[in-house]
Amino acid sequence: MRDPNEKEIARLSPEEKNRILDTIAKSPVISDLDFQILKIISYDSFAVLRAKVAEILNSFNNREGESMLIRLLHDKDDLVRAEACKSLQNSTSAAVLPLLMERAKHDKADLVRGYAATSLASILISTNPPKKNYIDYFYKLVETENIKWVKIHLYKALYILGETVFLYKLLDELNNRVIKERAAVVNLLEELVTDENREIIKIALLQALKEERTVLVKNMIEKVLNNL
Repeated sequence: MRDPNEKEIARLSPEEKNRILDTIAKSPVISDLDFQILKIISYDSFAVLRAKVAEILNSFNNREGESMLIRLLHDKDDLVRAEACKSLQNSTSAAVLPLLMERAKHDKADLVRGYAATSLASILISTNPPKKNYIDYFYKLVETENIKWVKIHLYKALYILGETVFLYKLLDELNNRVIKERAAVVNLLEELVTDENREIIKIALLQALKEERTVLVKNMIEKVLNNL
């Protein structure tokens, strides 16, 4: 394929652009041509396409992709910002830290705040031993955050940063009355399983499975248990 022309891509239908993104997403590597296409579509008027670009960039950690994600952090659409936060979890750039800290603290969208917090923690733990000021930052967020779904993600962030008590706070939320929040806990626990906490998580999930009344969350719990 020759170099993409911005006007030519703009003339494509959303469905055609989506098919192009699907093809790029399935590729084991992103070529320079692919990056040009992603960059063009990252400015598309359809938010779902911009969000998909951000999602695709999760698998490809390089400077050009990170530059796109940083721009998408400021997108007007909540889902686009959320996907950008999630994909930045693989960043090794110190410049990303204050950007995610700002999103985790001040973004108006719950989804963005939660994903910004967990990505920030992932970067901190993968690059350096977390400094106390970052731990203090997360504790303050827990104190001031009013949305439980976001708090659950803050619990995960603090746990992976070494604050082990927050595993038990997560496990307590398996009894949360809100289906969405119980489901979020199950997903996060699956991501957190290690040899050290496997038995603790297994026991908690087995008890939750006995008490769970919804098919959705039951299936999610059973899936995690089957993989333990």
